[in-house]
Amino acid sequence: MPQDMTMPDIVLTPPTPAPTLFSRPRPRGGGAMAKAAGAAAENAALRRYRKGGATCLAQNWRARKIHGGGEIDLVLERDGAVIFVEVKARRTLSEAYNSIRTSQLRRIMAAAEGFMTDTGRWGGEMRFDIVLCDRYGAMEKIESIWID
Repeated sequence: MPQDMTMPDIVLTPPTPAPTLFSRPRPRGGGAMAKAAGAAAENAALRRYRKGGATCLAQNWRARKIHGGGEIDLVLERDGAVIFVEVKARRTLSEAYNSIRTSQLRRIMAAAEGFMTDTGRWGGEMRFDIVLCDRYGAMEKIESIWID
């Protein structure tokens, strides 16, 4: 073969398998869509708390590892009390309620202690709320939750 001729690069790719009767469907609403829905629910919850006279101290606050590394969706203050809010957004309010896990609440409570320490508010009044949101914009607030 003469040296001035070059062979074109050929790239072989394996064929994409056709879906079968037993292939697993892709989950819907995951990833970016779920994150966007969660952010919208957090903003709606924040607006509701602000209408009630609360001020926002932090949003999506992450604790240092020494305090468990948990994330708190909303940290608010009203009448001298610091309110830590976990927002759950699902298709229905009952799905949002059923998605609450005790282990997650414990991490949030540990993170709340970290927030109070880091901001010099230790010893002040604290409250933990959960806000449930569905896909139609309905919202339910559960105030003053506590776990043992």
